[in-house]
Amino acid sequence: MPKRKESQEGFTLIELMVVTALVGILAGIAIPYYLDLKDKTSWMAARENLDVIRAALAAYVAKEGVNLYPLGPLDYSGMKEALTKADLPATEEDAQLRTGTFRYTSVGGFAFSFSANCANRGSDLLTASQAGVRPFYYED
Repeated sequence: MPKRKESQEGFTLIELMVVTALVGILAGIAIPYYLDLKDKTSWMAARENLDVIRAALAAYVAKEGVNLYPLGPLDYSGMKEALTKADLPATEEDAQLRTGTFRYTSVGGFAFSFSANCANRGSDLLTASQAGVRPFYYED
């Protein structure tokens, strides 16, 4: 077996394997954390957008002087038409909601509820009424 020269430089196979293992372990910790953080961010944005719609409904009743919420079942585009003066996101996707999941209903114009699925990995369901948006906290 040839002797290694004193002047040869480089990494041994063991050193490379140790570094590769450490990088793998760090990636195994960081990637799930990043995905959970991204998921939570989507959920919070969707929740805030539903809260904006809820506030816009209250402003609609107060400013329009109709004393009734918009009637009928509405999808997201119907809600944007009903609340033309509200600064709502252009599409459900912009509002961090799953496309086609927004559902609004009103009971005689005196009460309302609406729901939508968040555009996160779990497609979490968010519901809103006069009382607020539920769930209030993100659940892992």
